[in-house]
Amino acid sequence: MIKIKTRFLYCFLAPSGAGKDKVTNTLCRTYGFTKIPSYTTRLQRKNDPADINNHIFINKTEFNNLKPDLFCYDNYDNNDYGATEQQAHKYNFYVVNASGIKWFHNNYHGDVQIKVIYLDTDESTRKVRMMQRGDNWNQINKRIVTDSIEFKNAKDLADIIIPNDYFNTCVDDVYKYICKCEGWSNT
Repeated sequence: MIKIKTRFLYCFLAPSGAGKDKVTNTLCRTYGFTKIPSYTTRLQRKNDPADINNHIFINKTEFNNLKPDLFCYDNYDNNDYGATEQQAHKYNFYVVNASGIKWFHNNYHGDVQIKVIYLDTDESTRKVRMMQRGDNWNQINKRIVTDSIEFKNAKDLADIIIPNDYFNTCVDDVYKYICKCEGWSNT
C-alpha cells in the first residue's frame, strides 16, 4: 500500500477506551495512512499485544534526551509520552491526551500543522472496551477517574467531535473529515 502524504497531522483525542487506536489502526489498514508510535516511559501492557505497535518504550533518560525534539508532550499517570517533529512530518496520525494538545499550543513553535479529532464515546462503552483489551476493574476505575480530570473541557480543543458509538460509521466520518480538510474527493 502506498503511504499517503497529508497537509495536516490528525491528532486523535479521547479518554481511555474511546477507540482511538482501533479507529486509527483501521484507517491505516484501509486507506494507507500511518500513525506515529509515541515514545513513552510507561511499561508495555501485558494483555494488549497491539500495544507494541502504538508506542516505543524507552526509559526516563532516553526520553529526556528526546525532549528538545518533541512537538508534543504530556505526562499521564506519571508516565511521559511524546513524539518528535521528525515523526510529525513522516506520519499522518497521532493519538494524544488533552494535556498533549495544550502543550503543543503553548510550547511548540515549529511548522507542524494539526487538526484535532475528538472521538466521543459514553463511559459505559469505554469501560466495556477497556475490559475487552484486558484491563482489570481497578485499572478501569482509576482510568475513568483520571480521565474525568484530564479530559474536562477537552472537546473545546477539538476541530471536530465525532461520535464513536457505531465503529464503522465513526471510521467513515473520520475519513470524510480528512478528505474535506485535504481537499480530496471521498467518493
